[in-house]
Amino acid sequence: MKLPLRLFSCVLSCGLALAAPAIAAAAGWPDKPVRIVVTFPPGGTTDIMAREIAAGLQPRWQVPVTVENRAGAGGSVGAAEVARSRADGYTLLFGTSGTQAINPVLYRSIPYDAQRDFAPITRLGSVPNILLVHPSTPATTAGEFVRLVKAHPGRHAYASSGQGTPQHLNAELLVRSQGLEMIHVPYGGAAPGVAALLGGHVTAMFPSLPSAGIAEHVRSGRLRALAVTGEQRATALPEVPTVKEAGLPELQMVTWYGLLAPAGTPGPVLDEINAAVRAVLADPAAKRRLEAAGIDVETGSRDDFAAFIARESTRWQTLIRNANIHLD
Repeated sequence: MKLPLRLFSCVLSCGLALAAPAIAAAAGWPDKPVRIVVTFPPGGTTDIMAREIAAGLQPRWQVPVTVENRAGAGGSVGAAEVARSRADGYTLLFGTSGTQAINPVLYRSIPYDAQRDFAPITRLGSVPNILLVHPSTPATTAGEFVRLVKAHPGRHAYASSGQGTPQHLNAELLVRSQGLEMIHVPYGGAAPGVAALLGGHVTAMFPSLPSAGIAEHVRSGRLRALAVTGEQRATALPEVPTVKEAGLPELQMVTWYGLLAPAGTPGPVLDEINAAVRAVLADPAAKRRLEAAGIDVETGSRDDFAAFIARESTRWQTLIRNANIHLD
C-alpha cells in the first residue's frame, strides 16, 4: 500500500529529525580533546599501544588526544570510569581481554556491565604472555621449573600485574593444572612486577611480552624466559619455545586489546573513530614499531569486534569455571 504524499513527507521529516543529532555530532566531531583511558600504569603493553595510537590520531583530528592511566582491580577501576562517562566519543576505553571477558566471570561483582555499558569500536591487537624467572632460579626449562616448585611447596612466589589480570590467570592456570603451591604477589601493573622479579623478590612472572622492556632484559641475561603462551614463537625472542612445545599446552593464551566507548555514543562518531584508528594502525611505521615490541596488530569493523567479544566471553567463562577460579 502506498502512503499518501503528505504522510510520506511527515514520516521522512520525522526520521531526519531523529537522525539529525547523531549526524550533527559526527559532522562537528571532534572539536575538543579526546582521552583514552588505559586501565594499567605506564610502562605496560596497554600504555605502549595506546600512546602510539594517540600520537597518530592527534594530527588527523587536530585536537589533543591524551592517554590517562586509571589502574586498579584488574582494570575494573578504569573501565568503570569510562562506563560512567558521557556517551559523546570524547572518553574512550583501551579495553583488554581482562576488562571485557575475564573480569565479569572471575569476580563475583564488578562496578560495570561489560556487555551493556560499552559500544565496541575495533580490535587493536594481541600479545602472548611469557613465563619468566629470575636468573638465580635453578630451572632452564618450563618442565624443570614445575619440578622445582613441586619439590618446595609454598616456598616460591610469582608476581602479576594485579588480581584478575590475564597474566594472573595464566599463572594460576599453571599452578592449578600442575598441582603447585605458590604465593601470588599482585602488583599495580607490569612494570612494578617486573622490577620485583629483577630484584629477586619473587621467583617468576607471566607478563605480556612487550611490557617493561622484557625482551631486552632476557637478551641481557637479567631475566630468563622459559616459554611464551602464543601459538607461535615470538618474533622478538624466537629462541624461546611455546608452552605447547614445552609440554604445557593448557597454558596457551594471548591477551587482546580493543577500543570501546560508553554505550549510547552516536554511531557516526563510532564509525569515525573506527576509521581513524584503523588508518593509524595501517601505517607501516606504526605497525613496524608495535610489532617490534611484540604486539600483533589486529583491527576490524565494529560488528566484528562485538562478535569477537561475545565469543571470548563464552570461552573464558568455560575456562574459568572449569578451573574453579574466583575472586571476591
